[in-house]
Amino acid sequence: MNVFEAKITDAEIRRQKKNVNTRELSDKESPVRLRFHKSRTRATWHYIDYRHGDAQWYTLGHWPEIPAKTLFEQLPALIVKLAVGERPALNDFSTVSQLLTWYRDRAKVDNSLSRKRRLNIKSSIDKHLIKCLGDLLITEITPALIDSQLIEKLQGQQYSVGTINQHFGVLKKAFKRAKTVLKIESDPLAVIEFSHFIKAKAPAKPSQLMPGDLPQLLNQIANADPAPQALTRLMLLLATRIGETRQLRWHHFDLINCRLDIPSTLTKTSEHTLPLTQTTISYLQCYKASQMSNSVYLFPSSTGRKPINETTANDWVQQVSNRQWTAHDLRKLARTSFDDLGVDWWVGERILNHAISGLDEAYIQTESTRRKLAALELWHAHIEALISDNAPKTTTRLLNNND
Repeated sequence: MNVFEAKITDAEIRRQKKNVNTRELSDKESPVRLRFHKSRTRATWHYIDYRHGDAQWYTLGHWPEIPAKTLFEQLPALIVKLAVGERPALNDFSTVSQLLTWYRDRAKVDNSLSRKRRLNIKSSIDKHLIKCLGDLLITEITPALIDSQLIEKLQGQQYSVGTINQHFGVLKKAFKRAKTVLKIESDPLAVIEFSHFIKAKAPAKPSQLMPGDLPQLLNQIANADPAPQALTRLMLLLATRIGETRQLRWHHFDLINCRLDIPSTLTKTSEHTLPLTQTTISYLQCYKASQMSNSVYLFPSSTGRKPINETTANDWVQQVSNRQWTAHDLRKLARTSFDDLGVDWWVGERILNHAISGLDEAYIQTESTRRKLAALELWHAHIEALISDNAPKTTTRLLNNND
């Protein structure tokens, strides 16, 4: 076997990779070896322990996943482990910045995450986490450092408790993913919780819409342009999320069996089935008849091949609301109104498709569809009554648009 002795660097590895006569690199300054695989596109790192006479070889990891710079940054810690009788193991990353960059790039191509979530991860990592923690070694991470370098700094910048918690959550998930796929040997954040730093819970963001605002809201929707009007109508009637609603296809609606089936790929939790009231069915029939597109989507983009994107959907809501409320405020309004109308708590949670415990899931499961339908019929009758009592004669009716 041809062994080439040199100070092992990433540049030296690239040079010797091209030399087919070099089978192995031996580091001049440490008992580290790098043995090329037959393909020469990868290699294995080894550490040789000579303490007890016979050479004991330990496999540390693979190149190029672990570059020379990373290996030698972690080598002192590996030697300490060996000295106390622990088997040395190597992380793919030495610094927090390396781990976060990997997680950010991995999230970019993770189709299980929504586009909004991927953008939020990127923003959190690039604008906050790397700036606060990037230079730290992973082996240095302690609760005290997280507190001083991240939590205190974000508090000093006047970020809310909820926002700080979100950034900490991204950090936790990055380390957990790295540990799961064996990019790091251990997760120093596994035993660290946000409550260790801030005891107060993030206050729920108050809704900009209350039940008393319904008459004004109905007029805002009724006087909006057709497409934004339709989007906000359905969100109000069904209490669905904007991400779900903007991506709905016509085949998700079964007007014969009076049900809407939203696949799990569009929801935040699980597949969601809602019964359709006659109010909703009548509106959908009118909307479909007036739609100028043959697209499979209720809200198609300009090409018709895709639904409108998240930005467009939010712009439509802002047009209708005159920036006074958001799509989520419609869901909050519906939830509050369910309580005011005497709808059972469990039924309200099922209509909004909130995640619930297994025990609650089993509760009156056979009654779920019937009770959701009764609740939605009550909600829609309440809306119709408000229109009849408060809307001007000249105002287009929200639920019976015959234009």
